[in-house]
Amino acid sequence: MANVLITGGAGFIASHLTQALLARGDQVTLFDIKNTQSTAQLQQCKMIIADVQNLKQIQKAMQSIDVCFHLANSPRVFKNLHQWPNYCSPYLSGLINIMKAAQSQNRHASVKVVYTSSSSVYGDNATPKLKETDELRPLCLDGADNLACELHARIAGQRHSINTCGFRLFNIYGAPTKDSNDVVSRFIHDIKQLQRVILYGDGKQCRDFVYIDDVIRYLLSGIKKACPSAPIYNICSGQATDIRTLAKSLFSLMNIKENIKLLPRLQGDVHTAIGDPQLAYEHLQLKTITPLTEGLLLSIHGTRFQHKKTTGTRSSQQVKTTHHPRLVFFDKSLRG
Repeated sequence: MANVLITGGAGFIASHLTQALLARGDQVTLFDIKNTQSTAQLQQCKMIIADVQNLKQIQKAMQSIDVCFHLANSPRVFKNLHQWPNYCSPYLSGLINIMKAAQSQNRHASVKVVYTSSSSVYGDNATPKLKETDELRPLCLDGADNLACELHARIAGQRHSINTCGFRLFNIYGAPTKDSNDVVSRFIHDIKQLQRVILYGDGKQCRDFVYIDDVIRYLLSGIKKACPSAPIYNICSGQATDIRTLAKSLFSLMNIKENIKLLPRLQGDVHTAIGDPQLAYEHLQLKTITPLTEGLLLSIHGTRFQHKKTTGTRSSQQVKTTHHPRLVFFDKSLRG
């Protein structure tokens, strides 16, 4: 049993990761500037309402922690660079604070830090299947920040022997939540509410879609893999699906008449982003197992599964709640 801290604990990935960690018997503390977790999960976790950019708050939360999952990443793509001077990434500063907390508590050799990066670090690299060793050419601020996180993790390992493992997420999807911002969730919402989907460009942009249950299996593997050499792996299927085909599939699966509107292509939009899963398979013995059609059906119907303790495979059993919620505010201004 491990004591686990999850920054961005109110987010989409964190909610699924929390289920898996609780099923393993781990003690979970959620850290976020807001609280949108379900009552059932809060009854089994400690929730800290605080800002990941505040070093003192992170240091306090990191006490006695064995593993920190840094998921406080909220991608923001700006349409013009006039906003650039006001741009500050909470995710990057949060990761640096986590590294500093591990170092200052002299627990750098025992704490494991698992964090998410993004396929946006590859940018306009035209390689058919993007490998971890390929050239990194980010086109957006989010991609630049994720690359900076990877570099800081490497420095933390080299200079302070902090154990980290990073994962470059491709197009993650699952049952939509209030804060979901992935393309599948947006399409499902628009089809249900508006009976139409808007595509930018010709809709032939290709993406690599990975269902959330598969993502969790990779993240959990990062605990054992974290080390000072700061390994980084793609979380991808290696399968290409163009955006128009995705939209058509959702209309068909939802039994709604197809209605697709095309708008001009967005500036900086990458045409193709398909990952190579081979390195993760060789090092972690993992690959994605959820076919796209199955994942889309699960997403449409809002199905969420509990992860079993031993195998991490899906189970429809409900999570039992046995403890009272513990909600801690490090900053009284966040009480609302």
